[in-house]
Amino acid sequence: MRLVRFKGRYQVCSITRFGPHRAWTFGSYHEVFCRVGEEEATFELDEKMPTNFFNDPFPFAVDRQSQWQEKAEKVGGMINSSAANAAYEVMQHHEPKTTIVRLRHGSRIIREDQGLGDFIEWITQRSVI
Repeated sequence: MRLVRFKGRYQVCSITRFGPHRAWTFGSYHEVFCRVGEEEATFELDEKMPTNFFNDPFPFAVDRQSQWQEKAEKVGGMINSSAANAAYEVMQHHEPKTTIVRLRHGSRIIREDQGLGDFIEWITQRSVI
């Protein structure tokens, strides 16, 4: 991965074959930023992502812990707080009542409650028919 400057704009890119040429592309759809050789400058990026106290690259995490576990199990990580809240709500309805579901921001607990165990009923109520 490199930071590429082209016509005064910057984009984090990787090299991809684009027809007979090689191009700097970005995003999940590999959108072409410019052809290799046309860029004004490239800067090498460190491949390591920053991590938090738990050695996790995501600032928000959803954990679950059953009554038989000593330690919580991380189920997922998110960068966006809205996505993290949505994942927490789904997990809360999906897990049985004997499980604790927790939403963390780093080491700080934002939300914590028992599972509700009513996932099928909850999904049915929320779906538009």
